[in-house]
Amino acid sequence: MAIRLRYKIDAAISSNSSEEKDLGNGQFEVVIDTQKEGGSWRTKVFQSVTDLPLQMGNIGQVRYVLLRITPVDPNTTPVPIKIKLDDTANTPIEIKPMDGSKEGYFLLTAPGVLNIFATNESAAIDMYVTVYAVGD
Repeated sequence: MAIRLRYKIDAAISSNSSEEKDLGNGQFEVVIDTQKEGGSWRTKVFQSVTDLPLQMGNIGQVRYVLLRITPVDPNTTPVPIKIKLDDTANTPIEIKPMDGSKEGYFLLTAPGVLNIFATNESAAIDMYVTVYAVGD
């Protein structure tokens, strides 16, 4: 099955909210077509859960893994999710939505990750973590 990955990143950094001083702009758009496999899997990460293995296929040879975090209840403010790659003993990486956003993202472009574990330290908010994987 043919899989297409398209991602676009626009970043404009200014000195303040009136954008008085431009500190840099970056725009990246990539489209990759591959005949390899891919897919997406969503895991509900309940409040106060530690090192929950995320649902996903065999992602060990994929080229791109994108993680998306969103609150289960879209009317709540999202909380950060910490992930660990491959082993629960590894250093956690925090995925945190930008202020005012309901979603957070983490793009991994290195192959070889076999497992991803999620921790939700919130005592009140359940979160979804969706894993998107494309090609090898």
